[in-house]
Parts: sequence; C-alpha cells; structure tokens
Amino acid sequence: MNTESATGLVVAAFGRQVIVETPSRERFNCRMKGRNIRPVCGDYVTWSPREGDSIGGIITAINERDNLLQRPTRRGRDENVAANLSCMVVVFSSHPPADPFLVDRYIAASEHLQVECVLVHNKIELAPATGFEWLVALEGLGYKVIRCSAKTGENVDQLMDACSDGVSILVGQSGVGKSSLLNAMIADINQETQEISTSGKFGRHTTSASYLYHFEEPYTGGLIDSPGVRDFAPPTLTEEQVPNGYIEIFAAASDCKFANCRHQHEPGCEVKTRVEDGRIEARRYTSYLQLQKLMRELNANAAP
Repeated sequence: MNTESATGLVVAAFGRQVIVETPSRERFNCRMKGRNIRPVCGDYVTWSPREGDSIGGIITAINERDNLLQRPTRRGRDENVAANLSCMVVVFSSHPPADPFLVDRYIAASEHLQVECVLVHNKIELAPATGFEWLVALEGLGYKVIRCSAKTGENVDQLMDACSDGVSILVGQSGVGKSSLLNAMIADINQETQEISTSGKFGRHTTSASYLYHFEEPYTGGLIDSPGVRDFAPPTLTEEQVPNGYIEIFAAASDCKFANCRHQHEPGCEVKTRVEDGRIEARRYTSYLQLQKLMRELNANAAP
C-alpha cells in the first residue's frame, strides 16, 4: 500500500469515526491526527494510509471548503453538519404534518450558504387537497417545489434531475419518508449502507451517522443523507444577517427609512408596509420574527 499522503472524500461520519473514499472508490476507516480535526460528510481531506493496522488511515488536514452547513446547539455553539454542498433538499409531508416554519429555517440556512434549495412534498398520495397554501407562496417566491411520492414513484425523476450535479443534502423531520426517497433514488442503497457501516465499524450508531451516496450514470451527483430531526435552525446569526434568509424581506429592506432597520418597531419600515398590504406573506414575516428571537437567545447563551 502506498503510504504517501493523498486526497480523499469523506462519505460517512459519526463523531470521530469517518470513512474516506479514494478517487477509485476504495474506502478506508480513518481516524484523525489531533483533536482539532473534525471532518464531516462531503469534506475533502488529506490522509495517509497505514499498513498493518486496524485503522486504514490517518487524516492530517481538512482541505479548503466551498461551504459548511452548520446548526446551533442549545448552548449557542455551531455544530458542523456537511460540507461542499450545491443543494439543500428539504423533505416534508402531510403525515407527519409539515411545519412551514421549520421549512423556512432550512431555506434561511440555504440562503446563508448561497446554495440552491429544493422543497420536496413527499407522500402526495396521502396529502389533503388543502393546507399547503404556504408552499404555493414559497413557490411564488421562486423556490423549486417538487411534489412526489416515494411509494408510487411519481415525480421522483424530477428530484433526481434536481440533484444531478454536485453534492446535495437530504434534510427534514423524522418520518417524512427520506429513507423511502433514498431507496427510490439510489440503486442497492441497503447494500451500500451495510458496506459503509461494516467498513467503518459504526455499529449501533448507524442511524445517527451521515452518509454520502453516489448516483449511477447518467447522473454525476451525490446525495448526503442526514439523520431526521425534530427541529432545526441555521447557524448562529447576528440580527443583521437574519433578513438575508428571507429573500422578500431582504429585497424590501433597501427601501426602509433606516439602514439598520430590524423591521419590528421602527418608523418608515418598508417591510412592515408590504406585510400590511399583502405583498409579503404575514406568515413569513412571523417566521422572520421568530428566527430573530431565536438568534438573540442563542447568542445570549453563547456569551461568556
């Protein structure tokens, strides 16, 4: 085995256990050199193979990232989730009921990263005829919406096309059918998951690990599956950064009377004017206020 340093792709990660994949698709169970190196799925790393050891290699550095998806902990510290993304795929359904405010927070995170956001309404075979007016409003803002069914296969091809290039991440609440979508999109996914789990010795942690799967030709992209969540928020942002996650609020802010307007109680606020006359959806404005409040709380918790 060549023991010189090489570049590899992290395709599975749980804590300090990672699987590194070579350009030829060989996979090695690796550990980090030092406690400050914490790669995540999608990272490119510099690593050195090892001979005669149960560990396949040692990661010595994380290569420069194009972007890094993070989420805050309850203590206000940001936790790394995935790196080098081109698209965030937000999955929701009517069973369990969709939470539009959670979807908004995923959208805000994608705007913060400046990556595409695709909204996937799964289980449409179970969906009621009403109750998704908020989704139509988001579609009107320009966000791509795919209404599909992993069970019947309806419009799954549209989702494949949306993820065809680069690396996408599949996110959403537990129970919305992400696993079913993965099975519909990735050939032999159960076998591949087992191979990753076995090579990485993830054991009982497999359900809380993140995995990166490759599509088969003609698709060239990859898809990161992240564990389901009960809640999500973008990384800890300042009050000035929060409006960037709401494109209609960000656009209106340039016409506010004050440059530092927070769009709450200030006079001459164009955002509030557009909310009042219906040009900005009241629900989205409420969502913005909720995220501002959450960010203030997280920043306060993180303060020494």
